[in-house]
Amino acid sequence: MLTVAGAPSWLRDVQASGHAAVSLFFVLSGFVLAYNYAAPLEAGRVSRARFWWARFARVVPLYALLIVVEIPLSLHAGLGGARVAAATAADLAGLQAWIPPIVFVGNTPGWSVSVELFFYVAFPWLAARLFQTPRRALAELAAFVLAALATAALPSLLPAQSGWALFAKCGPLTRLPEFVVGIGLGRAFLRGQLRLSPRLATLLAIVAVGLMAVVIGVQSQLPRYFLHAVLLVPFALFLYAVAHGGVVGRALGWRPLTILGEVSYGLYLLQMPLFQAIGGKYEWSAMTLCGYFVLLVGCATVLHFAVERPAQRWLLSARS
Repeated sequence: MLTVAGAPSWLRDVQASGHAAVSLFFVLSGFVLAYNYAAPLEAGRVSRARFWWARFARVVPLYALLIVVEIPLSLHAGLGGARVAAATAADLAGLQAWIPPIVFVGNTPGWSVSVELFFYVAFPWLAARLFQTPRRALAELAAFVLAALATAALPSLLPAQSGWALFAKCGPLTRLPEFVVGIGLGRAFLRGQLRLSPRLATLLAIVAVGLMAVVIGVQSQLPRYFLHAVLLVPFALFLYAVAHGGVVGRALGWRPLTILGEVSYGLYLLQMPLFQAIGGKYEWSAMTLCGYFVLLVGCATVLHFAVERPAQRWLLSARS
């Protein structure tokens, strides 16, 4: 992003902690998949093959397109052809998160898609074996929260520049507990466990946002790669509260925000290629930042309606 030296201190804090937002995405992914697919998979209404194809159709077309777009940008930036070729092959196979030397080569945010693809493969088995009974579900959820804290601490215990530290930060296995926490929350919501009234949901969402703000404000005192674990609990509380409605949940249902949510995948994957393509520099300017964001939203919206949705519809219809 563009907000670095010279930006207001609060904005620098938000920018410095932006990488931890991927944890929110992993938890949300687990929640949404549990809500939409856990019961149909168990009942046999949706096969594993159909589930995997639906996720492929949703995620891969835009992901693959922007991997290809990144090739000339990486070469122009001075990366060697052999390294770009190796990274591109790994990216297209969805394996870069397993390979520390190239995990951030190419379209950097794509590492989390590599992790998500592993989650999709594992989801049918995870959903069938975890959180099966209400009595054990809360204990299992607490155990996976602790597991997420433990795995997030690993990079701080390893040499900072080592491949092991990078794998501990980006590896699919070490990020799996966050996804499982989302599955547990989705299961609890479907069962009506810990049901929240609209007023309580609003209060809990506000408290969660307050906790996020506090953590972001003190993030400079925390190990960089541990930040997402500290934010995991407020992220989880926020998602669970919003799922129950309340003022915050209804506000997030405002149509312009839902459209922004629909194009958010494109926003995420396009941010670096677009920044490179326009020759962006990491310098603060309010006008530049706003202009870049408007351009990013516009391009992501075009890609969503011109590439994502048509490709998804075509792939789903081709298999039906």
